[in-house]
Amino acid sequence: STPGLTTATVGRLVGFLGVALGLGAFAFVATALRGRREEVRHALSAIRVLGVVIIVGAAIEYVGVSRIGAESLTSGWSTAPGFATALRIIGGIGVAVGLGGTISQSRVQRVMRRPPVVRSLSSAVVGDVPTSRTPDEVGDPIVRWTPNARSRLAMASMVLIIASFWFDGHTVSKGFRPLHALVNSVHVVAGAVWVGGVTTMAAVVWSRYRSHRPMRVVELIVRFSKVATIALASVVVAGGIMAFLVLDSFGELIGTPWGQILLLKTTAVGLAMIG
Repeated sequence: STPGLTTATVGRLVGFLGVALGLGAFAFVATALRGRREEVRHALSAIRVLGVVIIVGAAIEYVGVSRIGAESLTSGWSTAPGFATALRIIGGIGVAVGLGGTISQSRVQRVMRRPPVVRSLSSAVVGDVPTSRTPDEVGDPIVRWTPNARSRLAMASMVLIIASFWFDGHTVSKGFRPLHALVNSVHVVAGAVWVGGVTTMAAVVWSRYRSHRPMRVVELIVRFSKVATIALASVVVAGGIMAFLVLDSFGELIGTPWGQILLLKTTAVGLAMIG
């Protein structure tokens, strides 16, 4: 039905926004973020909030797909789209709960500092070697977050969220399903890591600017650049394979909504790589 389709579309957009920003923020925090303890804690709190966004979006989508399939809310999970949204709801709960209590004194690691002997500018940036102690470091030591046993629930839930895309959309209807599912997972993760990671980095820099603290933009970019580059390359490769699996002819690349969206995403990736 039309109301069901509208509800499912709105829920999918909200949920996918939560997935993209949540996975990307997690990747950025785990690989690149070095900052004050409160800053790291706020970043993890944001990921937990995005877990709630995933839950809300998936729940709305679940209602929509249940209406489309003329299923009750208790039996909606028995269809492939309903099962996919149910997995995202469970995964969102795990993300929201699994990161709870991760930041504490025993779990925050101080960044190891080398002696102040700098051979090159690049080594100073990559190694995070300060030439002098800034007021930010004196007042509140620079820390980083690393996963621990209590984070396994959140990480397993992220895997569950990624796997949920195996059961709906073109993954079900087009091409050799195991291959398509694998490629789609790479596409979703890589796109989320880039979009969510860059968004999180921009938020961190803006927060530091507003607080009149050292922004350390170059350090953040250098740390995250390798992850972002791999993610962009993966998006391109996975997108190309998916286009081969989904589109039956070259004309569908510009004549179908999916092909047009693919062109827009490819253009955006190209501009990002040039930038």
